Amino acid sequence: MSKRTFILWLLIFCLALAPFGCDQARSNFDQITLGMSRPEVEKLLGQPAQVEDNSGKPVAYWTYGGQQLIVQFHQDRVQVKQLAPVKTN
Repeated sequence: MSKRTFILWLLIFCLALAPFGCDQARSNFDQITLGMSRPEVEKLLGQPAQVEDNSGKPVAYWTYGGQQLIVQFHQDRVQVKQLAPVKTN
């Protein structure tokens, strides 16, 4: 198999799997409830890819395919949750 053929098949494979990342993001998003503790969220989603401290209200980010789960905590409890497309620069 040539390198070009391999890359083409790899691209097709990745594109075929892309929608499953969105389904997983939606499924995980739906399981998060307001008031859920931070350890409960991390047990469900794993460690966040990024955390920003916003005046004592940390905002955590998880990425699945082209979707990003955004959760804001207040006193280690879910205060706000949002599902958004991944930002590109």
